[in-house]
Amino acid sequence: MLPSSTAPEPPRSALSIGRWFGIDVYLEAAILLPVAIIIFPIMQQIPGSLGLGIGLAVFIMLFGSVLLHEFGHALMARRFGVGTRRISLGMLGGVALLEGPAPSVKGDILITIAGPLVNVLIWFAADTALGFLHHAALSSDGLSESLVFPALALDFLRDINLGLLWFNLIPAFPMDGGRLLFGLLRLKLNPLKALTITLTVAQIAAAGMMAWAVWRFTHGGGSIIMGFIAYQIFSSARANLTNIRAATAQR
Repeated sequence: MLPSSTAPEPPRSALSIGRWFGIDVYLEAAILLPVAIIIFPIMQQIPGSLGLGIGLAVFIMLFGSVLLHEFGHALMARRFGVGTRRISLGMLGGVALLEGPAPSVKGDILITIAGPLVNVLIWFAADTALGFLHHAALSSDGLSESLVFPALALDFLRDINLGLLWFNLIPAFPMDGGRLLFGLLRLKLNPLKALTITLTVAQIAAAGMMAWAVWRFTHGGGSIIMGFIAYQIFSSARANLTNIRAATAQR
């Protein structure tokens, strides 16, 4: 979610994949990187068309969940009279470009919460469906072969939405957790003070994310994209804090 009244047009390399609820949705060319990161390891374990099919299914579930998350922000913003220019899916996930902030701080908080709430609903639906399948398996002495793949898909869908929920709630601006922290602080503090605290927390959170990414990488777990995201968050927060302090010093 990114409020912006002067957002640039989507890059020429972006592919329009449709218009839903009156909102244009684009795939950016950079999305090919996570496609490769997701599919190639799966095909190494499961070669051939089956591995490719499973990899594509995993990608669709992941970015489908991200897209629904962004629609959560966009549709809640609409309830407060704020339009959405477009939703873009790229290398680092999704972004709903809003036309501006909500008319109130509480409105901004509700718009921020709406995205993670979608992930909670998807997690609950997948977990409930898995419960029915497990009950059916116990009743019939095992899960039939035709239900094995749906069960695996539901299990992944449940886990990925739980992961997206916790990841987005990390208090690192401009992620949802950082925006939520900023909104809550604005209920008690002036916007400048609230933003300064939020950006400081974002640097601490990003440093922790980078340390975790390095640890995972050194232990053969990958997390290159996580490290890149953490670096971007840390650099952006540091630059914004520097600008705030410079502007304050000139007063």
